[in-house]
Amino acid sequence: MRVPAGPKLPASLSAAGLPEDDLRDDGVYLSLEFQDLDLANRAVASVEVDQCRFKSVNFGQTELDRAVISDAVFQGCDFANLRARECSVVRVSFAGSRMTGLSWVQGSLREATFEGCRMDMASFRFSVMKNVVFSGCKLMQADFQEADLRGARFERCDLTAAQFSKAQMDGARFSDCILDGLGGVVSLRGSIVTSRDAVALAYTLASALGITIED
Repeated sequence: MRVPAGPKLPASLSAAGLPEDDLRDDGVYLSLEFQDLDLANRAVASVEVDQCRFKSVNFGQTELDRAVISDAVFQGCDFANLRARECSVVRVSFAGSRMTGLSWVQGSLREATFEGCRMDMASFRFSVMKNVVFSGCKLMQADFQEADLRGARFERCDLTAAQFSKAQMDGARFSDCILDGLGGVVSLRGSIVTSRDAVALAYTLASALGITIED
């Protein structure tokens, strides 16, 4: 297991402000620091973000189409109900952020970390993950249907009732996670689960296979 490559930021960043650094179609944002700004309810396409830091920024209800985000840090941001289609992130870290209802569909995530994020009902349908780590995240009812998770790790996450139907799971790892009531549990074929998690998972798997477990 390799630790995801971290974002590469310059020694100093220029302070971003509105309206000059607001999200816009084909916008390019380089070496900026966004702090305590409201970027909610935007609808933009082909945005490029490189070597930026975001602190306590609100992206709620925003729609992103074909955005490319690289070498970026997001701390304590709000992504609730953000909609992203065919977007990609490379060497990006998310920490302590709210992502309830986030939709990241048909996208790609490479060398990314999610730490201590609330991600209940988030959707990553049809997305590809390469060396991505979810650590200490609340992923209840998250949707990974038909996603490529062969490069994903889940550590100390609550995945209660998460959906994995038709996901590619070879080599995906689960460690110290809550795996109750998973949907599409048979799609976990090829994944790696610690012995501590396997006991709880056994009941969900048995139910999916129509097996009754008696004491």
